Amino acid sequence: MNTAALRDENERLKALLAQTQAALGEHQAALATSEEARRRLEVILGELRREKFGAKSEKLRPDQYHLPLEDVEIAQGVLDAAQEKAAAIIQGRSRGGSDQSCHRNRGRLPAHLPRVERIIEPASTFCPCGYGGRGPPIVLFRYAPGRSGAFAEQFLDGCNGRFLQCDAYDGYNRLTGVVRPQGPWTLVYCWSHLRRRFVKLVRNSKSPIAEVAVQQIAQLYAIEAAVRGSSPDIRLAARKEHSLPIVAALKQWFEKQLSMISSGSTLAEDIRYALNHWQGLTRLLDDDRLELDTNPVEIAIRPICLTRKNALFAGHEIGAENWALLASIVATCKLNDVNPVAYIAETLEAIIAGYPQSKIDDLMPWQFRKTSTQHQWGGC
Repeated sequence: MNTAALRDENERLKALLAQTQAALGEHQAALATSEEARRRLEVILGELRREKFGAKSEKLRPDQYHLPLEDVEIAQGVLDAAQEKAAAIIQGRSRGGSDQSCHRNRGRLPAHLPRVERIIEPASTFCPCGYGGRGPPIVLFRYAPGRSGAFAEQFLDGCNGRFLQCDAYDGYNRLTGVVRPQGPWTLVYCWSHLRRRFVKLVRNSKSPIAEVAVQQIAQLYAIEAAVRGSSPDIRLAARKEHSLPIVAALKQWFEKQLSMISSGSTLAEDIRYALNHWQGLTRLLDDDRLELDTNPVEIAIRPICLTRKNALFAGHEIGAENWALLASIVATCKLNDVNPVAYIAETLEAIIAGYPQSKIDDLMPWQFRKTSTQHQWGGC
């Protein structure tokens, strides 16, 4: 072998070594992420065990049952993503990096089945109302390929609402800079997410400061429970008279405690979380349409989260979009005390029979006959 050939072989081996080291680094990073997700799941399971077997004082209230599920969903998502990335690296190395993706016939009905297509829609499908209106309750799911705030911005494009009640996910911050005639979106944050932080501290460290915080937030919930179902004026007046003094005192108390504890502690981190989001947490004091938390949304998405694996068989993005549409119909039916199965069946029959487009409003779930026995469809 001559000198030139040796030199070429040496360069090839160097390139192969660099490629192998890069793949190994990616694999190790994926494994580290997977290990972190595993530890997080163990912490969540420990909290759930305390909830089931611990003292009564440590147990969750019924309206908080969904919160551990949310943590599990986030951690499971991280774990799945890490495992998929590690598997892709291993498969890519074993297959020499070739793309051998499988082609499955997902999301398509057999060709021999009959098709009936009839579309009935209003003159405009544009919804200018936004959120916070006084119309019938609606649940709307939308598929997106990721959690970026850009998808939320696309989803809300054209809506005339002012407030967006959400958790404190950083991706939503971009909405406060959206240029539109109504001005940028105003974010309203969730007291339930804040309360959960201090509940965890009470369980894990028996922190007296966290316990006081939980008690103060509980007073806000008690006030909301007392006026739930009342007129908007009564709700707002109760918030001004009773909730406002509690919130004002709580902020001062948080600031004082923060100056007295270790800045690197979990308690300090949770107090800073509260103070950093204080403006969004307290906007409900000035508007009766706003709620104390996003629990109704969390409850609505719980069935979707629990059956998340089923969405893997949507086949493609169009299938996922159709899945979101069907989930929206089912959830809206339940919110309006309507049997989803009966509604979908009778609505499809009416459409096929030539239901007039001019009466499309009569096909909405909230116009459908109510169920004779409440919650007879609870298993849907």
